[in-house]
Amino acid sequence: MFGILLIYSFLSLSVIFYSQFKQRIVFLQKMGVEFVYFDIHGLGVMPRMVLAAGGVDFTDTRVTFPQWAEMKKTMPLGQVPILKTDGLTVNQSNAIINWTVRNGDLPKLSCEENSKSDMVAETCREVFDGVRMPAFAAMRAIDEDKKEERGAEFRKVAKAKLVEQLPKIETILKHVGAGENSINAGKICLGDLYLLNIGLLAYDLGVCDSVPAPAMAINKALKNNDRIAAFFVKEKDTKFFPF
Repeated sequence: MFGILLIYSFLSLSVIFYSQFKQRIVFLQKMGVEFVYFDIHGLGVMPRMVLAAGGVDFTDTRVTFPQWAEMKKTMPLGQVPILKTDGLTVNQSNAIINWTVRNGDLPKLSCEENSKSDMVAETCREVFDGVRMPAFAAMRAIDEDKKEERGAEFRKVAKAKLVEQLPKIETILKHVGAGENSINAGKICLGDLYLLNIGLLAYDLGVCDSVPAPAMAINKALKNNDRIAAFFVKEKDTKFFPF
C-alpha cells in the first residue's frame, strides 16, 4: 500500500510540474520576447543560442550599424545586446543569459552539476575576453580610415590569442570530469553551450585544429540536439565579427 501511495504521489507531482511548466511557456509566448543585437555573433551568439536551446520563442531583431547610431541613444547604458520582455528591458549579456536559463526548459541540474557547468562557462568567458579585448585594442591602435588594415590586425591578434587561451578549456574539462557528450552526462547545460561558442569562434578564425579534443567531441554531440541543429542551420551564414 505504501508503495502504491508513493508512486501516486510521484505521478501527481509530475503532472503538477508539467502543468506549471506548460503554463509558463504559454505565458512567455503571449508576453513576447525580443532580442536586439547586430547581425553578427559577437556578444549576441550566447543569448541567441541559449534562447533557442531552452525553447524560448523570441523575435530576433538585428540592427545595422548605421541604425545603431540613432538607436544607441535609447538603449540602457547605450549598448546592446538587450532583451525586451513585458515591462522589463534586460541589458548586459550575462543577465540576458541568466534570464533565459531561468525561463527556458534546459534540464534541471543538481548543485554539483551546476557548479561544473559554471566552472566551464566562466572559463569560456575568460577565454573569449582574452581574445576580443586585445584584438580590439590592436585594431584601435590603427587609424580609423585604414579599415582593411584594422580588420586584418583584429583577426591576426584574435587568432593568436585564441590559440594561446585554448589549453584552459582542456584543463577545466578534465578538472570537472566532463563526459564524452556533455559536461554532465545526459544533460545539456550552460557550460556546454559556452563550449559551442568557443567552437564557433575557432571556426571563424580558422583554428579548429587547436580546439581540445574533449571540447570538439561535446560540440559534435550537441549538434544532434534538434533545437541546436536548427540554430546552426539558421546561423550558418552569420559571421562572428564584422571584420
